[in-house]
Amino acid sequence: MYGVWDVTDFSIDGERHPPMTTDGQRWRRVVVDSVDTVAIQHMDDSLDPCMAAIDMNARSVALTRMADPKWQVTFTFERPADDRLILEGDADGYHLRLHLRRRDLGTFPLVGRGFHWVQDNSYLR
Repeated sequence: MYGVWDVTDFSIDGERHPPMTTDGQRWRRVVVDSVDTVAIQHMDDSLDPCMAAIDMNARSVALTRMADPKWQVTFTFERPADDRLILEGDADGYHLRLHLRRRDLGTFPLVGRGFHWVQDNSYLR
């Protein structure tokens, strides 16, 4: 599950939330750094680092916010394709359903372009 996952569809209690930067409840991305660390990126680009317990056999992901250990949620997940993920669970008294698409890491400049100590021309033009 390692990678950067863009949230393509976000529903709260069955109501879809379009990707608006003013939506304080919607998530923009889920970043899976390791088997025990996940970050939730909100629409305002703030991050919520979480401790994670991923159980591939039970098909579940348990998250606990590092800043607020009382906040815990367990999502069940489906993997309809290698680059697709569906999370479903209850958090903050609401039922959440998220559809995610894994971002190709080759699209990041450092990975796709490679690292260069010296640049003859500025890449940022």
